[in-house]
Amino acid sequence: MRLTAICAVSAICVLAMMAPRFWSAIGFSVAAGFFFVLLWRETKPIEALETQAEQLIAQIPANQRVIATIRPFSGSRFYFPSHLGDRACIEKCFSYSNYEPSSKQFRVRVLPESRIAESSPFAADKMQSGTYVVKQIDLPMYQIDQCSADLTKLCIRELKVGEVNGRLAPALPK
Repeated sequence: MRLTAICAVSAICVLAMMAPRFWSAIGFSVAAGFFFVLLWRETKPIEALETQAEQLIAQIPANQRVIATIRPFSGSRFYFPSHLGDRACIEKCFSYSNYEPSSKQFRVRVLPESRIAESSPFAADKMQSGTYVVKQIDLPMYQIDQCSADLTKLCIRELKVGEVNGRLAPALPK
């Protein structure tokens, strides 16, 4: 997944050594156009999910805890769509399942029993995978997930004590 950047830099170095010709410019322009059309087509459903997440978060009161359990599309290379909820929460809510503060591998850290982010890395992982059992101390907390077999439709709901947070989400693709 991370090798793409290295390959791109290597290809640019090879292309920089070539003598430019008119047909090369035409060919590369066509290839670039084709690439960007395919990129736009691939990211269109992801952009639609992000827009839905922002609209859903606008419906809840400010500064609430939110967990996003959004499954990846089959065949997509966008592996972590639950981060769409993180971006939608900026300046509006708290992404309670964010793994960064609890991992202690980043500058942002969290204290136990925090009202902003989960302090246990295991609990944060369960929240993101949709297997976390909600406790009284977590409330009030909202869940964004795909609530039908159509993975392009999101919904938001308030969680209750004892509920498994991802119970309405479709199963992970195999």
